[in-house]
Amino acid sequence: MAKLIIGIHGLANKPKKGILTDYWQSAIAEGLEKNCGIRHSAFEFHLVYWADLMYKHQLHGDHAFTFDKLYNGEPYVAADPNALKRYEDSWKDSVRAFAFDLVGSSVDKMKEHFGIDAVADRVLGRVLKDLVFYYDPKRKIRNRKDPVAADVHLSDDYEANDKGIKVKDDLVLNDYHKPGKQEQRNHHKSYGYLRTPEVSEHIRAFLELG
Repeated sequence: MAKLIIGIHGLANKPKKGILTDYWQSAIAEGLEKNCGIRHSAFEFHLVYWADLMYKHQLHGDHAFTFDKLYNGEPYVAADPNALKRYEDSWKDSVRAFAFDLVGSSVDKMKEHFGIDAVADRVLGRVLKDLVFYYDPKRKIRNRKDPVAADVHLSDDYEANDKGIKVKDDLVLNDYHKPGKQEQRNHHKSYGYLRTPEVSEHIRAFLELG
């Protein structure tokens, strides 16, 4: 049976489906080549696209209209040389984990108050009614500087599901920055996550490549 990679984007507005699909596939292929030495990788990829259900108009890349609020200033760009590195634990990890154990409930209450999870659940419920049968949300990949991934240690917050699958925390270094502007980094960008060494290795193992 052929292996299928399914990508699901987040809440923010996105470029059109075809463009975003190309971006994600390029980031995955880049990671496999640079981290695993697998060139010209062939894999089946499907993007669950729902930005058109949330926004009337999608992001564009017309450089003549960079002032437009719909201009996509963060397209996929290849990583800088030697930028893709594995995350290494430090003593700060234990300190931060302890701190978020104390405030984790406050973060959850904030998400509940603003309805962040509820909005995503409603829309995705319409797009993928049978999501539970083929999507495993139990592996959490996060960058410490990602403003959205405030609490990067979730393995102790959830019990295993009925299939025995349990959350495993994987910390990574998301290298993404705007084209030509290394100082303007976005540690939440999907392209950066998809090409990290840790994610590349999971994809390689899943596809049984190399």
